[in-house]
Amino acid sequence: MYEQVAVGLINGGWPPERVVPGIVAIESFIYGSALDVSAPENIFDSGSLAGEFPTFTAAVVSSRPPGPDESRADTAFEGGLTAMISGLRDQIGVRE
Repeated sequence: MYEQVAVGLINGGWPPERVVPGIVAIESFIYGSALDVSAPENIFDSGSLAGEFPTFTAAVVSSRPPGPDESRADTAFEGGLTAMISGLRDQIGVRE
């Protein structure tokens, strides 16, 4: 599979020296996201300490997904993937 990804990246204009770092970055993001999917929904709940951490607590409340079919992990994955793709493109000077 790595060969196919490397060929695709090279054919897409990636310099050879950026292929492996790009693959590692994407894999790291995907593995982290996979772990996040199984994290408890209340992982960021400040609980009884909310008053001691008002900024973080407010950020947690405001970041809750708007709909019942959406999860915090999905929202984070979509935003992170968009940022990662943009960042990787920026590294090699590709513009849409």
